[in-house]
Amino acid sequence: MRKQAWLALGLALMTGAMVNTAGAQTRRPTVFTARLTGAAERPNAVNTRSFGTATIRVDRRGHKMDVEVTVNRIENVTQAHIHLGGPEESGPPIVQLYGPAELVGRESGRLFSKTVTAGDLLDLQQAGKGGSPTLGDLIDEMIAGNTYINVHTAANPGGEIRGQIRSRTFR
Repeated sequence: MRKQAWLALGLALMTGAMVNTAGAQTRRPTVFTARLTGAAERPNAVNTRSFGTATIRVDRRGHKMDVEVTVNRIENVTQAHIHLGGPEESGPPIVQLYGPAELVGRESGRLFSKTVTAGDLLDLQQAGKGGSPTLGDLIDEMIAGNTYINVHTAANPGGEIRGQIRSRTFR
């Protein structure tokens, strides 16, 4: 009898674990990060001592995202974007995060913090990517690893530091 009780408990726990695993597959990330370096720049890496990080927090309903970029030893930042593209691609900008800005010299610390909504998304039709994306489309591309943050400077107008956006936590 005791053996049957343990067997029943074991089966119940295994069934519960399978249900939880299936549920975990449908959850969406709520926090994304990117490590920004010159080595990640494409099509050619940039030799720079500058680096940075980005953190993106998506609200539970997926209606907005808070983006914060911190940089170190970077000079004369002109703008920053979220771009559409994989790790080896140079893709079109999809969100203007910062700039165009006046040149202020060397910067270290928080470069900017911005709340992004659907109204901040750029029209990708001009880039040949087809139409106007939604914030949900952008989040799907972030989940798939098809987006990156690029920080542009006067010395490197195509981008000085870049990092692929990766998911970190789930809801």
